Amino acid sequence: MRTVRTRLIRLAPSLLAMSTASLFWSASAAAQDTPDQTNEAPPAESDDIVVTGIRASIADALNTKRNAANILDSISAQDIGKLPDQNVSETLSRIPGVQITRLEGEGSRINVRGIDLNRTLLNGRNFIGASSNGDPNLNDFPSEILASVDVIKSPSADIIEGWLGAAINLKTRRPLDLKDMLFAGRINGSYGDQSERFGAKGALAVGGQLLDGRLGVLVSTTGSVFNGRTYGLFTRGYSQVNGLTATGPGASAPRLFRPNRIETYDLRYQMERFGLNGTVQFRPIDSLTFTYDGFYSRSETDRTRNANQILFTNNLTNVVALADGTIDQATVNGVTIRPIIFSGPSLTETNAHQLNVNFESGPLTLNVNGSISLGDADGANDGTSGSANYYAGNDFVVVLRQAAGQTASVTYDWSTADAPMPNYNISSNFDVTNPRNFEGFTVVDNNYLTTNRGRDVDFDATYEVDWGFIKSFKVGGRYERQTLEQRVVGRTHTPAELAAGDPTPGDTLRGNEIAGLAYNGQSNTLFEGYDGAFPRTILVGSFDINAFVARFGRNRTAQDLALEQQTLFDVEQDTYAGFAMTTFGGEIAGIELNGNAGVRYVRSERLSRGFSLVNATTTLPVEQGATFNNWLPSANLSARFTPDFQVRLAAAKVIARPPLSLTGVGISFNPTSNTGSAGNPLLDPYAATQYDLSAEWYFAKASLLSVALFKKDVSAFTRTIQVEEDHPEIIAPGTTNSLYIISRPANGSDGKIEGVEFNYFHAFTFLPAPLDGLGLNLSYTYANGSTPNIDEFSGERLSLPNLSKHSYNLVGYYERDGVNLRVAYNYRSKFLSVQQSASQGGSVFQNDYGQLDASASYKISPNFTLTVDAINLTRSTRTLFIGTENRLATAWRDDRRFYFGASFNF
Repeated sequence: MRTVRTRLIRLAPSLLAMSTASLFWSASAAAQDTPDQTNEAPPAESDDIVVTGIRASIADALNTKRNAANILDSISAQDIGKLPDQNVSETLSRIPGVQITRLEGEGSRINVRGIDLNRTLLNGRNFIGASSNGDPNLNDFPSEILASVDVIKSPSADIIEGWLGAAINLKTRRPLDLKDMLFAGRINGSYGDQSERFGAKGALAVGGQLLDGRLGVLVSTTGSVFNGRTYGLFTRGYSQVNGLTATGPGASAPRLFRPNRIETYDLRYQMERFGLNGTVQFRPIDSLTFTYDGFYSRSETDRTRNANQILFTNNLTNVVALADGTIDQATVNGVTIRPIIFSGPSLTETNAHQLNVNFESGPLTLNVNGSISLGDADGANDGTSGSANYYAGNDFVVVLRQAAGQTASVTYDWSTADAPMPNYNISSNFDVTNPRNFEGFTVVDNNYLTTNRGRDVDFDATYEVDWGFIKSFKVGGRYERQTLEQRVVGRTHTPAELAAGDPTPGDTLRGNEIAGLAYNGQSNTLFEGYDGAFPRTILVGSFDINAFVARFGRNRTAQDLALEQQTLFDVEQDTYAGFAMTTFGGEIAGIELNGNAGVRYVRSERLSRGFSLVNATTTLPVEQGATFNNWLPSANLSARFTPDFQVRLAAAKVIARPPLSLTGVGISFNPTSNTGSAGNPLLDPYAATQYDLSAEWYFAKASLLSVALFKKDVSAFTRTIQVEEDHPEIIAPGTTNSLYIISRPANGSDGKIEGVEFNYFHAFTFLPAPLDGLGLNLSYTYANGSTPNIDEFSGERLSLPNLSKHSYNLVGYYERDGVNLRVAYNYRSKFLSVQQSASQGGSVFQNDYGQLDASASYKISPNFTLTVDAINLTRSTRTLFIGTENRLATAWRDDRRFYFGASFNF
């Protein structure tokens, strides 16, 4: 049930500031079992445990899955270390039902069973990060530094709500569990084959017990530098064109669509990351333990994207149209060519502090927890805002255009192209590679700022009983406050303003005369490896924003970079929750039964504040609030027919609140591309009733065969739509165009997801030596989703956003005599990215994508191991299309990445 309040007010002060004192990270090896994720099922028989190497880690992860009270999948520390993954997001892509999207060559956004609304926990506790949706950036987490990761797919009443796909629990090691002092580390070099530059990465962990085992301390740190490069292509959508004479199968189609532009780019970036984590445990008496976890991460990226835009017109000749109305071949006359430099430096910082007090006395267990999470981002888009473009770097933008009297046309042909690039050529009366032939058009000086704050306190009490089938009772309560403030500060220089800085007033300001702008060469390797006749040359330069603003007497202060009030997203959300749950177990007719059942009550109060834009100079403060109440029953049951075979059943009602970044009242505009994004403070929480059925057979050492069926009846969800809107208060510089394509979140209803997961893990120990070191892991997920939403262009029913119908992981490994080899292939089929109208050519979809990774290591002594990892060996290209696969929207290709080095452990 939702209550809505709306009124105009004077904007409240900025969100509550918190201390950003920072501490700690921990390396990882042994998993920490949180008490609310395991039941009392007996462990696997001792002869089913492999004690070293890859198989040991697989066996440990399967044992966690086998004995869990909920349906979950797990990866243990050693397995994380052996996978060819450099962050937690990529590691999670190896788990059945988990799909990821990649940004700048790295795994970033997580999707589980077709839903990208998941919750990240740190040691079972709340964890807020620096991303625009409030989540921690999992690509800032090196995979080496975790003990284990659990992906919990069926809830129980004692697990924090707020997810539909899964709760992702990142678990670090407990120092009081260490048997010996720990001193371990890893150092790597890195190399990107497109950037042709080297980098480095290292990790170090130190810990142990003091005071006769009463005090435990574990501290670790990580750091890395990587230099990458991405090639890309945009069309920026398609426009309907009337009155053309065309040939081809679509000559008589009722609607013909042309690309809005061909924009190619060369993105180069350097990422620097640092992480520090620590855990301190104190056990003054056997029944009482205090545990403090602290985490700090810092990620800084300096990126420059050199682009060449060719803006199309409706003056088309020699038109060839496909049956779906796509203009596949044409000559476009009177095009505008615009060299552009996008510079997007960014800085993100995350702090998390957690305190747990655990008391155990006889049948009673008490836990009291408190946490504070802080995430700050200063800079470019982080790829979590729902954009269909999937690139970062729009802070400083320098746009040139061909000078008066310079004319050009383009002839393109996608029919014979080596995808994704079309065959095309530019005919012009000027040299398109000389900056002197272009004049200054506009300079955008923006900064995107995000501040996330989260704090919570909770308690739970468990009382064990011996009442036959009933084993325990558990109750608890929780309070959480989460706040978000997003804003854009900036300034846009129009052509007239730029002219005031012209050192040669007798002529227009040329590209080689703009202060701070320096073109120093050309990129000639665009999409190297693809055949085709297309320009591979892009002007390459750099832009010094400080030199530019100095030319105008500016200093980039808070007063100079004015807050664009309409962009302010100021959201505050309070959540109150309580639960009661019982666990049960026993034997009936020779079948061992275990499970839990309970209910969770959740009340959420959301308040969104910001400004409504009236005209170019006037805004009004506005406030909107909403309250939601939900009862969430859940039940989990496992039936163990034999020691190695069990069946699970689970059912629950679940909710997930939409990211706060989507619930603000603000709106932001990008005059360079005439696009924008807006929030919706009246978004309902996602809500679903879900059912799970699985069968698991642990048939051999480190081996599993399982099948799981799942169904989610989604009664409410959030979808992203794009609408063309007229905003006369925001006119693109140098034009009279006030039409913008605005992305807005909207409430959806009556969605459905149903599917099946298949798992096959097999260690081939039955083979003769040396083949007994072989093993295979195979997982496949089929997820079919549907909503009432109809695509205007195709007339077909749309699925839920970001849902791939098919995904699979295929991993082969070999382990023997100190040699470890692993090859992993990850695949997901196409999915809906953004819903759009027919006038824009239809909705945006991302095509299917597969990636091949590999790793190898050799243990030269009990304490030293040499390692090599290779990521994106096939150097795959990701593509998006609009409406039909014939209409390419976006294509980009990242580096192959190589890591080589050594690890040690004493």
